[in-house]
Amino acid sequence: ENLARQEEEAEALAAIYGDDFSSRVGDAGTVWEIHVPLGDPDDDPTDAPTLHTRDGTPAPAHLIARVVPIESYPSSTPPLLEVHPPNALTHDRMDECIGAMDEAYRDGGNGEVR
Repeated sequence: ENLARQEEEAEALAAIYGDDFSSRVGDAGTVWEIHVPLGDPDDDPTDAPTLHTRDGTPAPAHLIARVVPIESYPSSTPPLLEVHPPNALTHDRMDECIGAMDEAYRDGGNGEVR
């Protein structure tokens, strides 16, 4: 059942994110990658605020959210999540994102996080 739900979710993510979503299967299992813009793509670059990483350097234009839908996902556990580059979000923002993901998993009804 988990594998079928993971396949459905991968299809949904591909429909939502288009070319910014990829799925690959390797020795460690399935990995989904989503390229997420850090700023608002509708903002005028000359007026947009400059975003900075934890160490104060300018942030990249995109983050890569790497999601590993482990065997027990989504029936009993959330997926593993990595954000690259690892220092691109401030600690507060990373905590906020993880909290939102946890809340979405708990409150989502069907377990999937989108």
